[in-house]
Amino acid sequence: MSPPESVATDKYQCKRLYNFIYTESCGGVVIDLSNKIIQYLSEKASYTRADELALRFSVSVKTIYRTIKKINADKEVIESQRGLGYRIKNISEIVNHVGGFIDSSDLGDRYKSLLIRLLMWQPKKLGVRRLMSEYFVSESVFVNDLSRIREYLFRYSLNVIRTRGYIYVAGNEENIRKALNSIFLEEGRLIQSNSNIFDAIFPKISGKDKDFVSSQINFIEKELNLNILDPYRINIFSHLYILIRRTREGATIPEALENDSEKDTKLIGHNVAFYRISLRVIKNIEDYLHMAVSKIESLYLLKYLVSTRFDKDLIENDSEDPLITEFANFIAISYPFDSSIRVNLVELSSDLVGHVKPMMNRLYSGIDMVNPLLDDVKFTYGNIFKNIDKIVKCFSIAHRLPKISDDEIGFLVLYVAKAIEVSHSHKKVILMCASGIGTAQLLKVKVANAFPSLDIIDVISSYSFEKHPENYQMVDLIISTIGVNNKKKIPIVLVSALFNEADKQRIEKLIKSD
Repeated sequence: MSPPESVATDKYQCKRLYNFIYTESCGGVVIDLSNKIIQYLSEKASYTRADELALRFSVSVKTIYRTIKKINADKEVIESQRGLGYRIKNISEIVNHVGGFIDSSDLGDRYKSLLIRLLMWQPKKLGVRRLMSEYFVSESVFVNDLSRIREYLFRYSLNVIRTRGYIYVAGNEENIRKALNSIFLEEGRLIQSNSNIFDAIFPKISGKDKDFVSSQINFIEKELNLNILDPYRINIFSHLYILIRRTREGATIPEALENDSEKDTKLIGHNVAFYRISLRVIKNIEDYLHMAVSKIESLYLLKYLVSTRFDKDLIENDSEDPLITEFANFIAISYPFDSSIRVNLVELSSDLVGHVKPMMNRLYSGIDMVNPLLDDVKFTYGNIFKNIDKIVKCFSIAHRLPKISDDEIGFLVLYVAKAIEVSHSHKKVILMCASGIGTAQLLKVKVANAFPSLDIIDVISSYSFEKHPENYQMVDLIISTIGVNNKKKIPIVLVSALFNEADKQRIEKLIKSD
């Protein structure tokens, strides 16, 4: 199949630039050994010997023994059988345990709690002695905690000031919110499997605040007749929650930060419906708090909305920035697909546009996005990740784009992986996936390829299933990446988000048992 016409003209020039970047060395993907072992064993249906694991990961057998002992320290995740080796004891436990072995944050629980407290209370000062007493730490430990927190905050141009028995965070409101949002989103990376993810990410949120923020998200969806896809919903929730908490503390983003009025006016003009909703949500927050909220907050919420992926496009947003299409096409034609497969480049480009459009808005608005499956993606699709990383760097250099994070690249990888799966290519089944449309569609393709006789009638969230169970009375099987409250007693097979060989065998076993 020929590449999209819009990219054919510049293909030689883009390829030449890509090939230059492609020859540059690329840093390796580093994943903790504990996580590697768990990932590897979760894809095996039978036992694996320690010497096989040692050979696989280029370490000694003793290191394998020590690492598995570490993994099982709190709860037995990996079981052993003399003469056979190791295997995952209960595959459903992986979802809850694997996150604990991923070093996705430099901050421990105590540091994180103190950091969130300092940021939430800013500009108020907190007493040092009181904090030391509450956290049961000595002066030396507290000083060490502050040192690590300062190091973390430095990336957001923030600092912790200690003076006369008090400490506080110094910096502007915009950066304080970015730091808070990043901390909460990192929590989402670790607890992606939790069906009550908002309670897990925001354990201190009151029931009243949680219900209000949720009602505003529902209001946005209803007014726009769109559904916010995961994990973008967490971004919006986090932004609104932080806005409410910081407003209560008397902190506001100065109007002076609106330093590009021409650009902002253009943004509003191209997204009138989104901006109208933003104004109404901010008004609702004012009514809820009985406090005035800065007008600029409507613009900030607008930037989050245009950086969000919905289940369909708003009619007024149909016109595309040529750079978005060019970026998507460049990824499609530059990827070094194996010559033995025929990938539909037009379809791949179209799928990528849906992600690249809000991604570009995030880049220019400085909005972070956390990919809860990043470590899984790097492990399962390591080569694809490296190739996409090089292609994206090539395009970014050529067009002077802001730095594109590994999290964003991980999302792009899923679309390419899906295209490859499709190219290889009567029970009523629904798929449940909590990690976003890219992952859900990839899972759908993999299940369809492995079991062509299954009739996959829908891909839904656990929320949709639990809210409207009557819509799924005729379903014969649920294949899910998360636990779900199943009052209908429909058979459920719990699988990993990236669907491995062990997952296939569990589905086969259930189908054959009927």
